[in-house]
Amino acid sequence: PNGSSWRQPHHDAYKFNSNLRENMTVIASLGDTRVLSFKHQTNGILVHAPLKNGMLIYFNDGINNDWKHGIEPLLASGHSTSRVAISMWGISRLQAH
Repeated sequence: PNGSSWRQPHHDAYKFNSNLRENMTVIASLGDTRVLSFKHQTNGILVHAPLKNGMLIYFNDGINNDWKHGIEPLLASGHSTSRVAISMWGISRLQAH
């Protein structure tokens, strides 16, 4: 890996597919720090969150519906990086207020 992989801003598929019951996303980040960005669909606000080694991030369908998320590409830094992200969808009985 050289840090060139990234993920364009997107909504997870459970926003668009009523056959999917999933209502939450969990991402585990292992390895070098990368930046997870969220962009609000109505007002365009951008929020950036560093994902450091061993971090977990959770968001529910409310966040997935209103915000796109993606991993920012690294700028040319001259060094290689190692990172794995594991994304999981699930079903939560907790409801956002």
